[in-house]
Amino acid sequence: MKNIIEYMSLSRQQRKSHLDLNDRCDERGLIYSYHLTGLLAYYLNTTIPKKGDNAIVCHGCNNARCSNPKHLYWGSYKDNHIDQVENGTWDNPHSRTKKKYGIDKMSEIYSKNATGNKGNRLPRTETHRENLRKSALENNSGKSNKGKIRTAITCPHCNKQGANNTMSRWHFDNCKNKTILS
Repeated sequence: MKNIIEYMSLSRQQRKSHLDLNDRCDERGLIYSYHLTGLLAYYLNTTIPKKGDNAIVCHGCNNARCSNPKHLYWGSYKDNHIDQVENGTWDNPHSRTKKKYGIDKMSEIYSKNATGNKGNRLPRTETHRENLRKSALENNSGKSNKGKIRTAITCPHCNKQGANNTMSRWHFDNCKNKTILS
């Protein structure tokens, strides 16, 4: 029995070498991934992947309900995406939203997201924001940072000061005010 991690180290073409797409699709109702996982592991004589092994069951026939092991192969999420693009079944999020809701509802959804008003939540007023700030200050009156020494560091490009973790992510080499030497 071959270990799934060793099997996944093979090239995509080698993992797809057993596919026989001339054989018909078997739609047996095995719609749960653990059914297909066991079936494919048995057919290819591999171990069943554990969480984190980055191995999923991919359908070479582009039929998600197919359970014919001659149409299935071990792949990664990237392999699955490549199959979708090659077969013409992948849509970008914009097209999927348009198909699901229609153009009018899609425009409404995107306009809500653009204004920051998600769902039925009303936009926050200035007094609401101020109350949230006060509440956060009262609840975090230094208790979580007790005993920790924080030193402020300064970005040489924009002279902004802040904590080390935030500044190292958004400033120094990543600062938007950094001049690019040509």
